[in-house]
Formats: sequence, C-alpha cells, structure tokens
Amino acid sequence: MSVIIFTVVFVSIIALYAYLNVQIRQTENQHSQDRDFVMCVEAGDTDNVTAEDLEKESYFIKHQAIRDYSGRVINDTNTIRIKTRGDCMVPIGINNGDELLVRRIDEKKPLSDQITQGDVLLIHIKDNGINKIRIFDSFDNEGMLHTYRYKDNTRKDSSRPHSPNSVVGVVRYQLN
Repeated sequence: MSVIIFTVVFVSIIALYAYLNVQIRQTENQHSQDRDFVMCVEAGDTDNVTAEDLEKESYFIKHQAIRDYSGRVINDTNTIRIKTRGDCMVPIGINNGDELLVRRIDEKKPLSDQITQGDVLLIHIKDNGINKIRIFDSFDNEGMLHTYRYKDNTRKDSSRPHSPNSVVGVVRYQLN
C-alpha cells in the first residue's frame, strides 16, 4: 500500500513539475514577443571596435507600433531597429545614439533595384562580425559597392568595396 501511495505522489510531483515548466516557457515566449531588439551598429571608424563591443550596447525595448511620417503603422516584420555608435553620419543628420529603422534587403530581388545613390546602408562585415552603416555611392564594374562616411565633416571613402551580399538593409526612418 505504501508503494502505491509513494508512486502516486511521485507521479504527481513529476506532472506538476512538467506543467510548471510549460507555463514558464509560455510566459517567457510571450514576454520576448512583447519586446524589440535594438542592434547597436558602428557609425564611425571600425578599427578599434569589436562585434562583442557592439553586442554589449545592443538591448531590448518594449514593443510598440512604429508609424511613418504620414501616421501609418509600419509593417515591422521586414525591419531591423538599430542604434548608432559613432559620429560619421552627423553631416546627414544621424547622430551618435540615434535609433533608426532599417528595411531588410529582399534577397529575391536584384540589389540594384533596392538601393540608390545616397542611401544609408546597414552592412555586415563577415570577417569580424561588425555591423555598420555607410552611405552608398556606386557599383563598380564587378558589382561591388563603393560606400563612404564622414570624418570631421569631410567625406571619407571606405577602404575597400563591399560585396552585395554584405548589405543587410537600407535605413528608412530615423526614430528619435
């Protein structure tokens, strides 16, 4: 008789543990859906920056609808929210710490149909894992992108062209 009671109590404890585990995971998933990730990206010289530095400055915020300039809600399933670190875009009105909304590149469409000269691009540097923003200037004969930034209010061309597959998206809105 005591074996039966022990078995019933033991099974009940395991069932309660499993139930609580499921409830906790559902609550965590719901909370993560209520938050937006804000990725810190470099907006300056990348020589002294690591991907880890930028990751430490990234954060989550409470999700809220974002509206465009005419008041319509922006579909945020195809966007990335970023925060700038650096001052290489000050001449075009993007300051250190600004939050921007980036429209992701559609990999099914040609990049040349999605960007134009003067667009601010979110670029991922695969070699070091850094995400940065740069201004698009032109494509070269091999299809590589020439970009630039500013340093002391003077245009500074990127040290090397970027491959089309390094472009993550195009900045479309300044949020602050």
